[in-house]
Parts: sequence; structure tokens; C-alpha cells
Amino acid sequence: MIAQKRLISEDINTDALDGLFQDRNLKMTLQFEADSTTVTIIADESGRPIIKIESHR
Repeated sequence: MIAQKRLISEDINTDALDGLFQDRNLKMTLQFEADSTTVTIIADESGRPIIKIESHR
């Protein structure tokens, strides 16, 4: 079996993603699929992103 290495920056514009979380006190959740993985990003009370990555392999 060949190991597959994937970078989020190959699928997602990370500069645009950073821009979504610039506003403070913004409650937001962003979820997307990349390969066989679900990524969930939630802004905490101060606007800092909390990232959860779930593999479906």
C-alpha cells in the first residue's frame, strides 16, 4: 500500500480561510470535505479558530 500525503493548501485557499476568521466576536462554523476527511473549523469567543479533523478511512 502506498501512503498518501495530502496538504490542506492543495484543496483550500488558506488566505481566504484566514480572512473568514478576522472579525472578532463572530460565531461561525465552517465544514468541508477534502479527500476522505471532514474538516470542521469553529470560531471561539475571541475569533480564534478551533480545528477538528476527522478521517473517514
